Amino acid sequence: MKTSGNPNHKLNLSASFGRIDALCIDQINNVEKNHQVKRMGTIYTGAGEVVVWLGNDEEGIAGDCFDLISSTNSYLDQQLATYGAVLDIPTLVKPYSICNDQSRWDKVRKMLLLSWFARVWVIQEAGLAKRCTLRWGQDELDFCHIMELALWQFHREDMAAVTGPLQLTRLNNLCRHVYRTYDKTWRTNLPLVQANVGDDAIQLFLDVLFAASGMGVSDKRDHIFAFLGGPLSFQPDGTPLVEPDYNKDLSDVNFETACSFLRHPREAPFLLSRVKHFSPNSLNDPKIPSWVPRWDVVAEFSISRHYFWYRAGGNGNFMPEVRGDKTLAVQGIIIGSVAFVSRIIHKQNLGTDRNAWDEEYRVACKPFIEVLWGEILQAATPATAGTGQLEKDFVWTLVRAFPATPGKTCDAEHMANFAAYRHLVRSAARDSDSQPASSHDTEAFLRDFMRRLNYCDDLRVAVLDSPHTSQLGLVPHVALPGDYCCILLGVPVPMVLRRVADNRYIFVGESYIDGVMAGEIVRSQVEERGNKAHLLLLR
Repeated sequence: MKTSGNPNHKLNLSASFGRIDALCIDQINNVEKNHQVKRMGTIYTGAGEVVVWLGNDEEGIAGDCFDLISSTNSYLDQQLATYGAVLDIPTLVKPYSICNDQSRWDKVRKMLLLSWFARVWVIQEAGLAKRCTLRWGQDELDFCHIMELALWQFHREDMAAVTGPLQLTRLNNLCRHVYRTYDKTWRTNLPLVQANVGDDAIQLFLDVLFAASGMGVSDKRDHIFAFLGGPLSFQPDGTPLVEPDYNKDLSDVNFETACSFLRHPREAPFLLSRVKHFSPNSLNDPKIPSWVPRWDVVAEFSISRHYFWYRAGGNGNFMPEVRGDKTLAVQGIIIGSVAFVSRIIHKQNLGTDRNAWDEEYRVACKPFIEVLWGEILQAATPATAGTGQLEKDFVWTLVRAFPATPGKTCDAEHMANFAAYRHLVRSAARDSDSQPASSHDTEAFLRDFMRRLNYCDDLRVAVLDSPHTSQLGLVPHVALPGDYCCILLGVPVPMVLRRVADNRYIFVGESYIDGVMAGEIVRSQVEERGNKAHLLLLR
């Protein structure tokens, strides 16, 4: 059993033993920490229950907060049982069947701001537990209820509109990409959590680290070390992917962890997609190569996931080589250069809430999507098919051709959804108080199309100069005109590189390039014509 920080919270240890990490581990002894970190998985897996102490309930709001969460989940779970699928449940409309009293939801927001929810170590503590209970003052709640609420907010835009913003994206990512990797235990308690963790699909340790990136730690190396007790943290031969060593500095830990991922056949093809540069300075950081992920930096979305259909680099193995000077040698095909990059996409500007838009779009009474399309139309050279085909390419690029559900949406339906979306945001631009009419088309758009647009957050639309593909793609916000788009053999998505000398490049980030994501370039250039890929050195 685990608790912390409250001298008045008494534990009954008459029939069991408890553990408090802050007391059981000498926090200034690196040798002991290296040893104890390896044991954390065994400790928490063996615990009968993990009790999380959130703190004293100074305002007396914990009981109502927990009741609100459990009652909301109860109603929505009943609806799920009735209709069978999350998206088949009718849209929530006034008078709402769940509470929309913002003063009550403010209590939930206050709870989510408590320090425990931001700490990276708690992920493993809760994930490995057979049972995990939150205790806030004198009130308790099964931790599974928090994850259930996070998933409802993710899957249902209408539910999020009723409760107001709850900042549950991080918890949703943890459930979908981290907690499903552990044994099921408490994750079978509620239906939506169970549905999200119930399959046996292959998972990546990379995604465990990615989902928890940027969470609170006192030592940035713990963004890696805090997960070494999980089931995915081993090489195929059973040896640990990473050995915890608090005597090494952060840059060395990040570099050695990246090298270890490259030696793992399950993880290697996706490593470069987890590199997120958030400023031009990080591209040229002398302490760490540009191709190495920085796990202490917050990142929410990745274009490449192991369950997406993308196979841009073909079906062969990714065969990189880390050289003595820390450059990464890879085999690739340069498919073109970036001719133009749009303004940065921010997801709040894509929504139907005009009040959330940046001032530029509110004052101009013009939706962001119209401004973005105008930029692309001016920068691109439409093919002989005209602007109609360019617009289709633009719309398919924004949703990355539905990476998890290929072929589910036809061209006509997709363009109809986009037309409905444009109608809604144009209406919002004219009148901030307008509400979209409730219809089947509107519901479908809100639940699916809008959620997919959100994954463009912090990216740019690029116009390419390439003989191999269509003109459009999505690139990192640090990409610049003159950068190169490249297919790496064995890697699912194209990458953006910046040439510094001959065949040496800085790694900029992953991309989506319309027309190459199914391996078209590798088939035509390498397999059919016999052309050889080029040796590229990433520094």
